[in-house]
Amino acid sequence: MPVYDFDRLRDPRDKRLANEHMLLHEFCSKTDRIRYEIVGDRMPPEKYMVYYYVKSIIGINPEDHSPIYGDLHEVEISFPTGFPIEAAKIYAKTDLWHPNIKWSGRFKGRVCGNLEDFGPLYTLDLLVRRIGEILQYKNYHAIKEVQPYPEDFEVADWVLATGEKNGYMDKSKGIVVDPRNLVWKEGDPEEVYQPPLADTPPQEAPEDTTDSIPLSTSDTPVGKTEPEKEPDPISPPKNTGRKSISINPRKTTNSSESSSDTASDSGEDTPPKSNKGGIKIIRKR
Repeated sequence: MPVYDFDRLRDPRDKRLANEHMLLHEFCSKTDRIRYEIVGDRMPPEKYMVYYYVKSIIGINPEDHSPIYGDLHEVEISFPTGFPIEAAKIYAKTDLWHPNIKWSGRFKGRVCGNLEDFGPLYTLDLLVRRIGEILQYKNYHAIKEVQPYPEDFEVADWVLATGEKNGYMDKSKGIVVDPRNLVWKEGDPEEVYQPPLADTPPQEAPEDTTDSIPLSTSDTPVGKTEPEKEPDPISPPKNTGRKSISINPRKTTNSSESSSDTASDSGEDTPPKSNKGGIKIIRKR
């Protein structure tokens, strides 16, 4: 856990940034599906690279418009000089096909996090979780006439005309792309990521008691998650006196819906053991 001497932090913005860092680190220590790295040398940090090990859509096949899946996604979160009055900036650094993420153009990768209420009750850990639920399609908004408007109208049209009609996702029926929990729960079974086969029926999320963060106050989430086994306890890394702790990323898999290869055949794509929110500093050159 990062430690700060708040008595020496005279700038209110730095105190807020330090608190955000501590909350993010604590949140990531409770999951092996989300990791973060600090970008730059500044402390408390102003920029993070967040890695999501969840199943999401990274594009569509040009022939039949079926989704192409991936299970590792990078999102950059930065805090401007006007923070916290000015909200954080969120950009996906890997391709993501989602109506609330800009697919192409000048602002490609921009994530609509609905950050108008970013303040004392909406902190960085909640934002990181909300983004994860967006990637899992537990949260999405594709209706162009209703606020919050989609970030990308092309993807929004695909969701309504193809995605929901073919059962790739459907909020009204509780169908999501990745129903797994983002945070560990006691008694969760161990899972292996497995891309869907061509004849796999739509996956409907079972009921879950974990609180979900809505995309907006008027758009409550309906995607639900299935239980998973609590991973083996791992002792936290020893303090070597270094400034950073490296993160061991899990293997990634990109596949189309028609792919017949699954991670369960090789037994190698199990979630990595958690290092309890390890930090790695990215130094600018």
